[in-house]
Amino acid sequence: MRILVIGSAGTLGIELCTVLSKNHKVYALQRSDTDYWRSENVSIIQMDLLNISFRRIPNKIDVIYFLAQSSKFRNFPNDCSDVFEINVNVMVKFLSWAISNNVEQFIYASSGAVYPKTAIKLVENHKIHSNQIKDFYSLSKYSGELVLNQFTHYFKSIAILRPFFIYGIHQEKDMLIPRLVHKIFNNEIIKMPSKNGILINPIFAVDAAELSSRIIGIPGMNIYNIAGKEILTIKKICEMIGANLDKKPVYKIQKQKSYNLVADIELMENELGSPSVQFSAGLELLINNQKL
Repeated sequence: MRILVIGSAGTLGIELCTVLSKNHKVYALQRSDTDYWRSENVSIIQMDLLNISFRRIPNKIDVIYFLAQSSKFRNFPNDCSDVFEINVNVMVKFLSWAISNNVEQFIYASSGAVYPKTAIKLVENHKIHSNQIKDFYSLSKYSGELVLNQFTHYFKSIAILRPFFIYGIHQEKDMLIPRLVHKIFNNEIIKMPSKNGILINPIFAVDAAELSSRIIGIPGMNIYNIAGKEILTIKKICEMIGANLDKKPVYKIQKQKSYNLVADIELMENELGSPSVQFSAGLELLINNQKL
């Protein structure tokens, strides 16, 4: 198959292209010219998504993975137009191009953050109301989901991924797990809303990529949580980081209302498979590849 991965230089994108290139021809569309793969099965298309040239994209593509997101997602409201442009408008442009070029499957990386705040495990069929989404990034991702739903009849298959706390060796240090690593290494305070912090089930990027690759060919409209098997508190994660770094984490408890972000992964495990990398092993790999 010929697969276009949009946003291939991100944490998930790098690993996904690695997995897909074992059996498919991959076109890695990204802003940078960095070749992470050095494989004859991966062709880089260097492109700014705010200035798309569809003439540079091969017109015989079978599957599209839309993983792109604005790097400015935390800078609200100053860069909200950039965030919405990438997460929604650019996706619509690629949907239109995909229909014109007979692409069979479109896979969109949304976010686990689209779910409402709740104490229970988050299931794919959980009812989501846009007025419950409190940050602009998550709202833009959910808007992308709503838009994508309008295109279901134009493809043999559409899938929405809702990743929960992907972490990996190529990750930027401003994301959760690397950020905790750097704070603990530099003896900075870890602020938590309670003694142990919230519960999460993070997933190593290699696992997330492998599971995401297995969506190819599944017919119809599908939504999958992409998350890990191990449910951990933020404090437990910090203690594991501290043990790796031989550092004692410093905490400040702020005593504020908080909600866990734990994905139900029953559907993922039944249809795609289970993660294989234990958090302790993935964390060690991440730490060993961080510039501390």
